[in-house]
Amino acid sequence: MTSNVRRAAGTQTFSDVLLRWLWIKRPTPAGDLDLFANGVTLKVTCFLRPLGQTGPISRLGTLHLTHGKPVIWQGRGQELTLLPPLALTASAVKTGHWKLTALDLTSPSGSFTLKMPKLDVTLVRHAFDAQAS
Repeated sequence: MTSNVRRAAGTQTFSDVLLRWLWIKRPTPAGDLDLFANGVTLKVTCFLRPLGQTGPISRLGTLHLTHGKPVIWQGRGQELTLLPPLALTASAVKTGHWKLTALDLTSPSGSFTLKMPKLDVTLVRHAFDAQAS
């Protein structure tokens, strides 16, 4: 029996990097969208920081994206359900790494800056849009 939870294409572990170096097929952003539409929970690693908070501290965690269910951020014993509507906009915050992007998230649950893999942005936007419908 296979798990109904997968890591998104941009969320890679050390093992995933080794598999890519060995030319073993890796997930793609387009494949992530198909999995999401079929009810698979996709995990996206991201850093979360309340919007406007100064200082370098962001909390590392994971966004859990499942079609038809609320988006949940989990990290180090904390859990935050992000209630719709969820709005993402470009952020002026520097990410510190070329594979990451920063976005500002506004929701009834609060306003945050998210830093996540660029490959996963399309999936996250799609999942947030699905919350609105």
